[in-house]
Amino acid sequence: MTEGDARQKPDRRRAGRARMRARSVDLTPEKAMALVPQWQDATTVVTEEMLGGRTNSSFRVQVDGETFVLRLNAANGAALGLDYEREYEILRHVGRAGVGPEPVYVSQDAGVLVMRYIDGEPMSVESVRKPDNIRRIVRTLKKVHALPPPRYRLDLEEVVHRYCETVQESGLPFAQHLVALRPRIFARVREWANGTEETCLCHNDLFHSNMIDGAGISFIDWEYASVGDPMFELAALTQYHQFTGHHSEYLLEQYFNDASNVLRRRLRHTQAVFDLICILWVLAFRASAGGNVLPEAGSEDYLLEYVERLADGGHALRGWD
Repeated sequence: MTEGDARQKPDRRRAGRARMRARSVDLTPEKAMALVPQWQDATTVVTEEMLGGRTNSSFRVQVDGETFVLRLNAANGAALGLDYEREYEILRHVGRAGVGPEPVYVSQDAGVLVMRYIDGEPMSVESVRKPDNIRRIVRTLKKVHALPPPRYRLDLEEVVHRYCETVQESGLPFAQHLVALRPRIFARVREWANGTEETCLCHNDLFHSNMIDGAGISFIDWEYASVGDPMFELAALTQYHQFTGHHSEYLLEQYFNDASNVLRRRLRHTQAVFDLICILWVLAFRASAGGNVLPEAGSEDYLLEYVERLADGGHALRGWD
């Protein structure tokens, strides 16, 4: 649902990043670390800023020989539907299962989350598209989908409502155009939701930098995790990583042991809805950040034109080229 939250490498591009991301909460790493009970008696603490995502700043923290990730969440996180206590609860399950980081500390009010560091390297778009890695990602996905489902359900109508409200309240020039499209957007999402099977825990944001390749493939940044339809998860993989029809069919075969026309049609429909949600996220992000950020996503006019096409039944940009 986002463009992903990169990790695992020191930040070398701080100057250019400020205009690309909403400001983080008004809290320094030192003040945040002072909140963590487990670190009160630490004798050695080393911090290193990491490549952060759109909705956070991250720091690698070494405390008495152990390595953690300290995340300071962005001030506009609530407008984007982020709930860090919910994420902490989900991390307890994925950490025990070895498919994600083990959580250590959370403060929703302060916007702080601490988890154990996972050794490995973030995957790339190219590596995600390799057949062997598609198989490995599917193995991790099936472990995630077999975990006890949380209490939180992915309600895309509520997501659409929140993003549209955030844009409307901003008063930015493109807000009224989006408001006019809302009925058609809701109709497209409802049509998709009528055929979903919300049965299991889903990560919902499988961007390549959220997948760490180490001893196995683990997933990080679980802000949008909830009970959902596994097909939405697969659509994220295909759309974030420019899958062709060949890649998409191979993904279906690995996950379902089938690539029937029914599954292919369902994936294509889900890809369009996923694209729609992603564009609304970009517009809400710009609105909640107070201006034109994420310029690489395109102009508001271009994005709204694409939203209108999707809302009227158009296909996703990628996936079956």
